[in-house]
Amino acid sequence: MSIITSREKEKEFPNQKGSWPTGSKRYVGNWHGANCQMDGKGTLKFYDGSVFKGVMKNSAMHSGTLKFPSSSKHHISTVAKGEEQVIDAAGLSDLLNEKWAEFKGEFKNNLPHSGAATLRFANGNEYFGQFEEGMVNGAGQFLFAEPLLFNTYTTDNNNTQQSDSKKRRMIVSWFGEVQRNVLHGLVHLRFREQEELGYFMSVDKRCIMEFDEGKWVSSKFY
Repeated sequence: MSIITSREKEKEFPNQKGSWPTGSKRYVGNWHGANCQMDGKGTLKFYDGSVFKGVMKNSAMHSGTLKFPSSSKHHISTVAKGEEQVIDAAGLSDLLNEKWAEFKGEFKNNLPHSGAATLRFANGNEYFGQFEEGMVNGAGQFLFAEPLLFNTYTTDNNNTQQSDSKKRRMIVSWFGEVQRNVLHGLVHLRFREQEELGYFMSVDKRCIMEFDEGKWVSSKFY
């Protein structure tokens, strides 16, 4: 049996239901084996406008960068243009489900699956951390492109949520645990706390929040 190896070869798939990968349009890169499997460095383009550049292994994405098209029906709107964005603890997990712009890392079964990857969202936010089966899962850090006004909560003796509106707290980033795209466990948040005391003062503050499958449980500022 002859072995076919090519350093660079182009193949165009006739339709979205053709041979793997489903939805792919064109591949340019390394091929190997009697069945001409995509193996090695290459570029894979999809019908929806997504483009993968990196290393293929056994005709599957292995490691590299996957860029997504600018338009998507999965985009989540936040607030109207010109309004100040306000978010609370319950909304932090929603940010992980915003439209993806670019993923850099490893793949398994053609899904993001990596111990250390970078995800950039269409709104400019970024996440650095772990992925499993195409979802954010594990420890990671989330950076806001623009700080958001954060509606913080305190708890009374009955563990009832009460809004704390004495100060303006602009959330900058958080680090913690994620379980299948929702915050779970302890999450450390960093703020810019703004207060007017006859003059305007802004200082960095920290907060530890506890979540249970995306639901806020408690907060402690320090």
